[in-house]
Order: sequence, then C-alpha cells, then structure tokens
Amino acid sequence: MKTLTMMRHEASRHTEALPGSLRMIDPPLTETGHLAASSGLSAADFDIVYVSPTLRTLETAAALPGINRVPVLVSPVFGPRIFPERSSSWRSPLACFHATLPCDWLMPQQKIKALFPSFELPFYSRWYWEEGWLNHAPAFHYTELLQSWMNRHSNDAKVLVVTHDGTIQAVRQRLQRQTLSREHFLKDGGVLSLVNK
Repeated sequence: MKTLTMMRHEASRHTEALPGSLRMIDPPLTETGHLAASSGLSAADFDIVYVSPTLRTLETAAALPGINRVPVLVSPVFGPRIFPERSSSWRSPLACFHATLPCDWLMPQQKIKALFPSFELPFYSRWYWEEGWLNHAPAFHYTELLQSWMNRHSNDAKVLVVTHDGTIQAVRQRLQRQTLSREHFLKDGGVLSLVNK
C-alpha cells in the first residue's frame, strides 16, 4: 500500500469532563460528533475501511456518507495506542488490562456483531483482543505488526482507517520516520493521508 488515509474519531463523551470521563466504558459520540461524522469524509472514496473496535470509532465509521458501499473491517491493530509509546519490555495482558483506561477497552466481538452487523470481524489471535495488550505493546512489535498489515494491500488500494490520536501518531512515526509529540495530535474528526516511503 502506497497511501493510507487515517481519520481520528469524532467528538466523544470520554473527553467531556476530564479526567473522570476517561473512566467511561464504551463512551459514545456526542451529538455534535454524530452530526460531524455524517457530514464529513465520504467512505465511498475508498476501497476498504478499517475501524478500531471501540464504540466511538465504530459510530464515526457508521455515520460516514457512503459507508454502505465499501467493505468495513473491524481491527484491533488500530485500537487505542498509548502515546508516547513504550520503547521496549513486554507486559502481560493482565498488566496491560489494569494499565489501560476504561475508555480505551476494546468492545467485545459479540457486541460489535450485534450493534454493527454489516461490519466484518476478520480473525485475529485472541492476544490482539486482550484488553489493552496492543495499547501497551512495545514499539518494535507494533512496527512489525503494522508492516505485516500494510504488505497485505496492493500499492493502488485506497484505504481509510478510523482510529485514535495515539494510534495515528504511532503510524505516522513509522511512515514519516520522524519523532512526534502529543502536540501533533489531530483534532476530533481530523484526517491525514500518509505515504509509505
């Protein structure tokens, strides 16, 4: 894949009353977030859409114009990612679960199927679905995982990923080969096209 378009989810309730609101489980979009998603980027301009398995990203993708005209795959590879990233050292899934904020817990697959029946859930090892594991996985492991994912797509594929600020930063650092900070986060609903060098 040559170019990858990444979109940050629209405004969500988990940032309305910080820091307490970060403890929300499955925070939904705000009304403003729903309206912005439904009048924003057209999913029909892409060949495929990948979505992080959280309610706010799933709702953002579901509201995009033209979303019913393209395949939508829910992928834990694009789940919330802590930023700045951990450079090394593994943590057990249980340790990651306790270190991950509830707003960043992945939605269970059965719930995704019930709420978003038209979205596909391709197979991933259960480790990728463990709460918070990829959120805290070392940078070198995420780099390998991302490269493997990108190698599965042809150079001319137009791919949209609806995800989170920290995940976008992690991908940007790899593709643009530069060091970023939290100051580089996209705003709610922000879109960025990245070229795989």
